[in-house]
Amino acid sequence: MITTEAGLDASVVSARAAWQRNVLEGLGFEQQAKRVEYRLPLVDAIARLEAFHSAARLRWIPIETKPGKELERAAGVLSAVHAGSPGSSEDDDPLEHLLSRQIDAERSLPPQSLQIGVLDEREVALVAPSVAPATGWSSLYTVGVLPAYRRQRLGAEAVLHGLRAMLSMGGITYHDGTDANNHAMLTLFDKMDAPRYRKMEQWVLSR
Repeated sequence: MITTEAGLDASVVSARAAWQRNVLEGLGFEQQAKRVEYRLPLVDAIARLEAFHSAARLRWIPIETKPGKELERAAGVLSAVHAGSPGSSEDDDPLEHLLSRQIDAERSLPPQSLQIGVLDEREVALVAPSVAPATGWSSLYTVGVLPAYRRQRLGAEAVLHGLRAMLSMGGITYHDGTDANNHAMLTLFDKMDAPRYRKMEQWVLSR
């Protein structure tokens, strides 16, 4: 459910969201998460994040996106990356999450589109850049670092690597978002000076 969107009358969107909340609550739905989305030119996002970036520490390995052992390997890293991450759930299937991109015909999946980051011979990060070739719309389908390696600026390095990969894939506009409680990603968007494009709420039917 959209609660704020750039270019739309804030009072109208707010009134609509309030009405939708009442309807959903009446039907037995519960609010689960809040999401914030951003949009800006990809080259601007890269330039602004580069200003805060130190020397690269991660070595990146392209992973085959088709079903097979390599994708299962990436799913294992993604499962570890999701541990304790805001917005993630133990019910999420990391392999299904990665396979779901295969059915999206608008997205190109070249070798850069799924990569594992290695530090000291350990696979500690994963990034999955996505680009729609027809429009240049770009988004980080998945990005993250293992819990034991967080707070070391590796997350910022992973995001910057993903942005650069999207540029090489023909990306023009960067549109992405994060859970409203993911303070690390919110800080990165602030460093990019990214304008808030939309706020959203997720509602789930209670059991």
